[in-house]
Amino acid sequence: FNYRSQILDARKFTSLGRTTVMAFQVLVDFNQGNVPIRSMANIGSGSIMRGYYEGRYTDKCMIATQCELRQHLTRGFGMVAFVGVGRVASAISGFTLADWKPSYGAGVRLAMDKSEKLNIRFDVGFGQKAHGVYLNLSEAF
Repeated sequence: FNYRSQILDARKFTSLGRTTVMAFQVLVDFNQGNVPIRSMANIGSGSIMRGYYEGRYTDKCMIATQCELRQHLTRGFGMVAFVGVGRVASAISGFTLADWKPSYGAGVRLAMDKSEKLNIRFDVGFGQKAHGVYLNLSEAF
């Protein structure tokens, strides 16, 4: 396959207090050429656009952003609320203000290793006529 892939993954974490963090992510995946299906950009997974199954929307190009409010509660327990929006297109020029897909949801965290900030997470996400349940051993981003 002869194709070019350019990926930008920008993240920002802001402390809102001793036990609260606001996390932001922008993920851009642009592909050109004869792109194999497994290398196509897609929205939906346990990491980006929770609420859609992986590959629900697939094309050569993707832009997605998400925001997560992380709140530590007590004794290794925490909770999160998240929102996101994303879209795929066949080319960079295909991105317009129409057809952006929303996602939102919430989850709980159980700290497994506080020094490594390793959590078991359980999230429930919702999208347009879609939902997903996720159990992972790491943060979404």
